[in-house]
Amino acid sequence: TDAAFEELGDAALNYLLNNLDILESTLLYHVVAGAELTSIDAIAATGTSLEMANGDEAMISLGESGLMIEGANIVTTDIVASNGIIHVIDVVLEAPSATGAPLAVTLAANGSFSTLSGLIEEAGLTDELMDPNANVTIFAPTDDAFAQMKAAGMFTKVLGKETGEHLADFTTGSFGDAVVDPETETYTFPAGAQPWGGFANNADIYPLSFPEGGSITFTASAAVATNIRFRFEYQPYPNVDPAYDTEQVLIDSTEPMEYTIEIPSQGENTFSSFLLYLVERDQAVTVSNVVVTSGVEPEPEPEPPANGVLADFTTGAFGDTVVDAETQTYTFPAGAQPWGGFANNAAIYPLTFTDGGTLTFTAAADVPTQIYFRFEFQPYPNVDPAYNTANVLIDSAEPTQYSIDIPSQGENTFSSFLLYIVERDQAVMVKDVMVASAEAMEAPTNDATADFTTGAFGDTVVDAETETYTFPAGAQAWGGFANNAEIYPLSFPEGGYITFTASAAVATNVRFRFEFQPYPNVDPAYDTASVLVDSTEAMEYTIEVPSQGENTFSSFLLYLVERDSPVTITNVVVSSYIPAQ
Repeated sequence: TDAAFEELGDAALNYLLNNLDILESTLLYHVVAGAELTSIDAIAATGTSLEMANGDEAMISLGESGLMIEGANIVTTDIVASNGIIHVIDVVLEAPSATGAPLAVTLAANGSFSTLSGLIEEAGLTDELMDPNANVTIFAPTDDAFAQMKAAGMFTKVLGKETGEHLADFTTGSFGDAVVDPETETYTFPAGAQPWGGFANNADIYPLSFPEGGSITFTASAAVATNIRFRFEYQPYPNVDPAYDTEQVLIDSTEPMEYTIEIPSQGENTFSSFLLYLVERDQAVTVSNVVVTSGVEPEPEPEPPANGVLADFTTGAFGDTVVDAETQTYTFPAGAQPWGGFANNAAIYPLTFTDGGTLTFTAAADVPTQIYFRFEFQPYPNVDPAYNTANVLIDSAEPTQYSIDIPSQGENTFSSFLLYIVERDQAVMVKDVMVASAEAMEAPTNDATADFTTGAFGDTVVDAETETYTFPAGAQAWGGFANNAEIYPLSFPEGGYITFTASAAVATNVRFRFEFQPYPNVDPAYDTASVLVDSTEAMEYTIEVPSQGENTFSSFLLYLVERDSPVTITNVVVSSYIPAQ
């Protein structure tokens, strides 16, 4: 199954894709050639071995849950095809004759060492354990062993001793009739629970302090989108003040995802109570690996890219990948080469990141899909030194802006810039890919502050005092809000960006539009990507504006996408990069 391959982990999958002989042997070890073996035949063959298509043998057996092959559960049987039979198993079989994989791959592929594998990656030891000449012996703690450490509070103390990181544990701290399943770390706020019901941390991590700010990171998933929040208190109730409540975070993925909440400086306050709350009732949320980091000044927000260069992958498909140049939609088909991707053909080289940089782009996908980028010294085969960005999950069907930080690459230069899609047969729209080095990000800008409070049109509604905008159900489809501040004309010969502060009780998308002049003489015009305002607390947002050449604009409009969802929007500033002299 797909889940079985996901259990292998990225290290194992990449190893197989880069070693095609081992990949072929592994896949053929899942095939019995020359025979249609039904489940009845398999039961009759219990206790014997079958010769697989790669020449290795696999043992058929009966376990508590039914038929098994080489220790894998056969979860679905007898799916009949025109030329054979399919039986579904829950793990990927390891072919005995395949060349032994490196230690990092072997650990990642074994379902008992997921915690250890994650810690190895966090510690930066993956490359060392991928070394074919390593010749080391590992005494590997299982996931159960780490779970016992966590239950005893040992893992918390080890984690926080030197790093300022503290691993919380809410599994034994439910109160006010809230419910937790400690084994799965699934939390529920039942309909009958007290309004103040939640979950208290019982790990030995106190006192906590944030003189220079900090953060909370955690992994979470939910079958139904659910908001959660955390609270720090001076001591447990009733002596709670001073206290600090974090913003709410919407858990909207059924797959485990990592989330981060920044904690501003709390001065000299200390906290000996740490609580978890769910906002919606009767909606179960799995929350694990809650790590509180204190004593470390939060990383500053990256400056918006300035004088960046705009990439173009629409004419660079290779390895049987597919691109629709008109819609800028990219696909990695099932039949494409493992190394297939898309090369930038815009004249942007060489690229350098002496002090780091930023990569921003707008993307959308009907099915959540991961993409990543790669910088190479020159096109293949002279690729090194090279740098791969982290994978980015495109999980919105609406165009959304993403940003990737690029760490310093020293004196390296790059003349090849590639885009890759991780999942096959999942189309992704990617546009406005802008690369900026840290040096470029210091370019000066012309800034202008907009004002939409007196510009409602098409039956939209604005509360000028609170700067709250609404797109009512009865408003015209083209209804929006026009800027009336004296900021025209606007131009973006080198690109620019819009910054604004916004909040909404219900997650709502907003977008902006630049027009040559007010209706009807609107062209040339430019529409930004939609931005999801999903915080009830005021947050700052940034939208990149790519170069608009010599075009000028004397109309600047604000639109809300969803109806009857008020959004408060303030401090809208339009910045245009000043061309270098």
